[in-house]
Amino acid sequence: MRGFRPRSQVGTQQSLHNLLQYRPLTSPLNLKHLSIQHSLLKIDTTTIPHLRNLTSLTLLNVVELDTIQFNSTTGNEVHTNPSLIQSQQHVGSNLSDFWASFSQIGVHLKSIHIDKPVTAFFSYLGTYHGLTTLHISSGHFPSRDASRNTALQLYESAIFTKHSNTLEKLNINAWYDDYWCFCPPAAPAIQKMSRLRVLTICIGRSWGIQPTMNKLFQVLFRIPTIEEIHISSFGSYSNKDEMREAQNTRISKEIMLEVINCKLSADETETKAVPTIFVASPSGITVFRPRPLSAIFTREDRLIYLRDNKEYDYN
Repeated sequence: MRGFRPRSQVGTQQSLHNLLQYRPLTSPLNLKHLSIQHSLLKIDTTTIPHLRNLTSLTLLNVVELDTIQFNSTTGNEVHTNPSLIQSQQHVGSNLSDFWASFSQIGVHLKSIHIDKPVTAFFSYLGTYHGLTTLHISSGHFPSRDASRNTALQLYESAIFTKHSNTLEKLNINAWYDDYWCFCPPAAPAIQKMSRLRVLTICIGRSWGIQPTMNKLFQVLFRIPTIEEIHISSFGSYSNKDEMREAQNTRISKEIMLEVINCKLSADETETKAVPTIFVASPSGITVFRPRPLSAIFTREDRLIYLRDNKEYDYN
């Protein structure tokens, strides 16, 4: 089941319970795929029977039952009405409790897409192995320190140990120029991914674009299964404004220049083919086609610009 946005009564918050509470427990839905947005969540006797066989889960903008929440853009506290929280206790929880419950009931997800990573989520990933797809967005943090600390938990988590032999697609969207971009702690973690095929990663200025890009290629071109690399500047997935767009354009141009200028040793050039490299910018996507490494990383190589599934020369 994808894109679930349950109907709720006026004045109440939609929840997973709205969908499942009328389904007899004697004939559970046995859901394989579930996508939840802007809803309350709770793992209990009403929802557990329907989720035991879940393999794919998307949780975006989940409503948590914290008495104090934070605006992800301003960082300001947003106080929630205590009486409203009390009325929603039976259908909602916070994400830490949600992932702790998932660990207890033994759900082993193969595909995960979330935008609010918490410590309990990383603990959950340590309870099993077999994850193949992970997509994390990083916009919901009350402070820069909280964002940094959670990112460091990511690189030290079971994702890069328990799932290093199964993870095929990794997508990390960074809203800000911080540790969610490709950074020194990310390099040794990603290099452990022996079956990684597709990586989507953001680049920031904090560690210098040129050394960051060089390190990224050093890591990825040593993963034998890598097929696609999707690169963008930080903030490409957050709310847009003219200043942010101009900044993304400048960074994207620097990224493309580094892709073109990248050189590898002669022995690697002769034995390996470069993966397809996608560089996103506000004006579109530039695609560097797979060729021998000596051919693609030259200034004479043609850049392809994609729009509406049509190819154009990029100038």
